[in-house]
Amino acid sequence: MPACPTRKSCKERCRGNAGGGTITIDWIQDDSIAVVEVADDGPGLPPQVAEEFCKNRSVGSTKLGGNGLGLLSAQALLNRVGGRLDLASSPIGTRWHLTMPLLDPSRQESQ
Repeated sequence: MPACPTRKSCKERCRGNAGGGTITIDWIQDDSIAVVEVADDGPGLPPQVAEEFCKNRSVGSTKLGGNGLGLLSAQALLNRVGGRLDLASSPIGTRWHLTMPLLDPSRQESQ
């Protein structure tokens, strides 16, 4: 069975860590929001990147060929739909919370 795009993307991200690594994805939801947690056990986010992200500013990429816009782009897309991207505290690696509003079926227009 071919790998789904999400699985492929995760594998590609793990390649950046020469010693291997683990990415975990988990989620919770209630009636109005869903929170997706994406965490890894890598070296963690460099402090200057975290600081600039919290100030909504782009930073130079830590990856060869990167442009430093990935986090801001993800944050902008989530903001556009009423969500948010938060850097969560983690004793190891990096942990993100992606919060997204859920569609209220009672507010859908009938087709």
